[in-house]
Amino acid sequence: MRKKLEPDPSRPRYIITVRGFGYQFSTVSPHRASKRSEP
Repeated sequence: MRKKLEPDPSRPRYIITVRGFGYQFSTVSPHRASKRSEP
């Protein structure tokens, strides 16, 4: 699944593995998160 959806499957940003539960889809885009951390 990551190979199809993630730009870099070795560093997942959109599909998070939740141990003991399954998968969770990230709701925050990486572009928005990086803009919030800027001063």
